[in-house]
Amino acid sequence: MTKIPIIFIPPDKTFEDSSKLSGGSEKLSVLIIDLGRIDCVLAKRKEAIERMRHTSETLGSFQVVNHGVPAVMMAETKEGVRRFYVQDDEAKKVFYTRDITRQVVYNIDFDL
Repeated sequence: MTKIPIIFIPPDKTFEDSSKLSGGSEKLSVLIIDLGRIDCVLAKRKEAIERMRHTSETLGSFQVVNHGVPAVMMAETKEGVRRFYVQDDEAKKVFYTRDITRQVVYNIDFDL
């Protein structure tokens, strides 16, 4: 990633150095949360939950490692998402809805 999409920057936040947002000389970093062994160590589980809560509230995103999802499944999922989004709008329009009871839902950020 070289640039943080504007939709992920809260409107009430201002940044003195916009180069940090546009892939300037500063490197972007993401908090990494390790879920390895959280099922065995209660303190590790509580720490991971607290880090996810805090990061969700302050930064909005993080990366989870050692979650147990096979790499091949993650790669196939990313490829499926990519294939969906490169379709023309007419093909995606079939799935566009705000009805959360539907099995497949496609919509945009509510704040846009």
